[in-house]
Amino acid sequence: MMSVAIFAASVIIYGFDFSKKAGLFRSCYLELDKLHNREIGDKEKYRIYGEILDKYPNHSDGDYVSMVIGSERVGRTLTNSAGEKIAISRRRIVEFYSQKVLEIALIVLMTVLPIYLLATVFWKTWN
Repeated sequence: MMSVAIFAASVIIYGFDFSKKAGLFRSCYLELDKLHNREIGDKEKYRIYGEILDKYPNHSDGDYVSMVIGSERVGRTLTNSAGEKIAISRRRIVEFYSQKVLEIALIVLMTVLPIYLLATVFWKTWN
């Protein structure tokens, strides 16, 4: 039973393809670092900066929602370039907090379940 659970977890984790994402983040960082160290004007840097960010998946939609909610929690108001308040819908807020609850529940489950399974196996062998 335990080996099946470990196998399933490893297949799921492998499916997230963290190494590929890490490689993309590293490549993006290296390009941005080179840009930062170049001796060119700000206007040119902004143009190249935009081109670099367009090539890489830097932020998810969840990052945007997290930033807006986090700013509101500490009393800051974010505005767009026109000076209008950036707001998100109630549905997006509910989705955000639901995802956080599920993440915590998954972490707890992945921590408690193996301990429980090991304890039941050892309890049976001791009794």
